[in-house]
Amino acid sequence: MTHRQPIARLPRPAMLSTALVCWLAVAAAAEDVVILGRPSKNDARTRVAGEVLDFTGRGLRLRVAGGREVEYPAMQVLRVETNRIPQQAEGDKLYSQDEFAAAEDKYRAALAHEERAWVRRELLAASARCQRELGNWPAAARLLAGLVASDPDTWYLDVAPLAWEPARNAGSEKTIEETVAADMQAATSEWLVADKPPALQLIAASWHLDGARQQDAVAMLNRLAQTPAGPATLLASLQVYRLHFSALSPQVLDGLQARLESLAMPMSAGGWLLVGRGASRLQLYDRAALAWLRIAALYPEQRNLAARGMLAAADALAAADHQDEAIRLCQRVAAEYARLDAAGDAKARLAALRAKEEAPP
Repeated sequence: MTHRQPIARLPRPAMLSTALVCWLAVAAAAEDVVILGRPSKNDARTRVAGEVLDFTGRGLRLRVAGGREVEYPAMQVLRVETNRIPQQAEGDKLYSQDEFAAAEDKYRAALAHEERAWVRRELLAASARCQRELGNWPAAARLLAGLVASDPDTWYLDVAPLAWEPARNAGSEKTIEETVAADMQAATSEWLVADKPPALQLIAASWHLDGARQQDAVAMLNRLAQTPAGPATLLASLQVYRLHFSALSPQVLDGLQARLESLAMPMSAGGWLLVGRGASRLQLYDRAALAWLRIAALYPEQRNLAARGMLAAADALAAADHQDEAIRLCQRVAAEYARLDAAGDAKARLAALRAKEEAPP
């Protein structure tokens, strides 16, 4: 189900679970609380109570005491506290346990009962995140397309299935980009045109940057990066740096890192993959490791990307002859991401590192 279909009517209370009936009673009387501030600053934060009428990529509309409506720019909204359907909380718990398929089942169940448009978009984003973590990137893209149809300026681009690495990799291990490149190029081909929403253009350009339509992708990214500030614009400005890797310099790398540090937003996680790859290419292995480790530290909800960054950091530490640190990092990945494919990769690296330690000089 997508939010573009008619919203399902709530079943009669007698047919609902006890938990859902309780939620409905509490939700009817509760107020929403909006926390305002600036994500990159440590300024004091403001809490405003009322009823959230809508929340899009442009802003949040709130009805406060007395019936007056006020609006806040999306960039100022740090968090919204509201009563959510129990299945959504259950989905969040399952997601934190890396049970992505079960989590999405809960989000879809919540979507069947949730009537608030802005929370429905939140649930669609959660489902897209699950599909991406499951490796079903075309499905994630389709869910995001449904979300964008309701909110073209959505800030939920942290769940967007973007390519950050080359589709053709010189290493022995296949990257995610190599594995799904053909499917994603086919799924997004029709989005690489001028009349599509910026978010969809961004996804398409990221995947076609290493394909037959590279010229179209480059033009699209450059155009997006120069449009008025918005989430797609910010991500396009990061994707453009992929074009500089054939002639990478420390100055270009410094510019990319400064850009990332100024953004400090959930959607910037993939950019740290670029910083790490660039630093490694320049044989700045300690800097590469720190960049890759930032993903897990700053964006822990992006589970596969975080594990991928930690493994890359272990490789960089090993290249810098920090074998003990590399071993400890692989042990962490094997333990903390035990349900993900990354755990198997970590164990393979551990075996190789230990064999190297035990080899005669």
